[in-house]
Amino acid sequence: MKIYKHVYDNPKNPDGSDKENALLGEFDLVDGIMDDYAYEVIVRSKDDGELYILNGREVSGYRNPGKGGTRHFLELLKENYFVKKYIELTHL
Repeated sequence: MKIYKHVYDNPKNPDGSDKENALLGEFDLVDGIMDDYAYEVIVRSKDDGELYILNGREVSGYRNPGKGGTRHFLELLKENYFVKKYIELTHL
């Protein structure tokens, strides 16, 4: 699946043009469910095969007119603080 930085409730500007959006890449869902206002799932990049934590966060269109939808943030799994600490403590 293609993951974009922002999934807009309305992807069009008032003039009818497309809103600017960045493609974060193509990924396969490994674990988790992406059906809530906020979620964290594990995805695998189709480009480099690395595992990432994908965070999805709801953005209010009421407080941010024209920007409502879901924002996505990616973090390399092996660079995550908690994963690094777990490996350090368990000597993996």
